[in-house]
Amino acid sequence: MTNEQIQKFMQDCRDDIYEQYNLKDMEDDQLWEEIELLVKSRLSGAYVPIGEQVEIIRQIFNSIRGGGLLETILSDDGISEVMINGLEEK
Repeated sequence: MTNEQIQKFMQDCRDDIYEQYNLKDMEDDQLWEEIELLVKSRLSGAYVPIGEQVEIIRQIFNSIRGGGLLETILSDDGISEVMINGLEEK
């Protein structure tokens, strides 16, 4: 899968999760399991290495419950400080 296909796939999975479940009432482990089932069922018949599948599941989960793209940075023990600068309008 190309990067664009993966991004589209993840967006479609996120959309389905938002439509099918009341996320406020779901525990994190239950949400992870539902994402995992959805990803594996949609990828059945396609060859996607296990490592990539886990990464896709993790990214979908983090985009819903975590810090999205920042989650990777925030969970890295080698990073001790994260600075986010806002846009300045002039």
